[in-house]
Amino acid sequence: SFGSHGLGPQCRVSHRIAGYMAMRRADALAAASWLERQAGIPPGGIILMGWSNGASTVLRASRPAHDLPAGLFRGFVAFYPACRFASPGRDWHPVAPMLILIGAKDDWTPAPPCHELTLHAPADVTLLTYPGAYHDFDVPVPVRILRHVSFAQNPDGSVHVGGNPPARADAMIRVPAFMAHLAASSP
Repeated sequence: SFGSHGLGPQCRVSHRIAGYMAMRRADALAAASWLERQAGIPPGGIILMGWSNGASTVLRASRPAHDLPAGLFRGFVAFYPACRFASPGRDWHPVAPMLILIGAKDDWTPAPPCHELTLHAPADVTLLTYPGAYHDFDVPVPVRILRHVSFAQNPDGSVHVGGNPPARADAMIRVPAFMAHLAASSP
C-alpha cells in the first residue's frame, strides 16, 4: 500500500508515513473486506500474505481488535516480518492460523524475535526458520549487500538480501500446503 499513498520504496526511510501499525493495517483490512465481497470468492475468509514490511503488516492485521470483522481471515502467511516491531505485546495471538517463514541469518528482520513471538501463540503460529538464509531467501537471485538500509541490524547499515535455493524450494511446497490445509478445514 505504499504506492496507493503516493510513496515509493521505503527500504531507506526511517520515519515512514505509511506504517504497518496503523495505516497499512487499515489498508489490509479494507482490501480483504473488499475482496471478500467479490463474486467467486470462496466463503470462509481471506488468506493474507506479505513479504518483509508487508509481512509485518500481516502480523498487525492478524491481531484481534474492534476494527477486525469476525471471520474476515482464514489464515496468514508472513515472509520475513519484523517481529520485534510488529507484535503488539505478550498477549498477541492471531485470529486465525499463521505461517511465518524467515532466514536464520536475516540481518534486516532477524529471526530471534519471531521465535519469541511464537512462544506466545504456539497453537496458532507455525514458524519455519531456514538455516543459512537471509532476507528475500525466496527470490531466485544471488545474495548481495544493500547499504544505508533503515532498521539494519549491522552497525554500518548494510543488510544481506537474496535467494537461498533450498529455503525457496521448501517455501514453494510449504506455503501452498498450508493454504490447502486452511481451505480443507474451512466451513
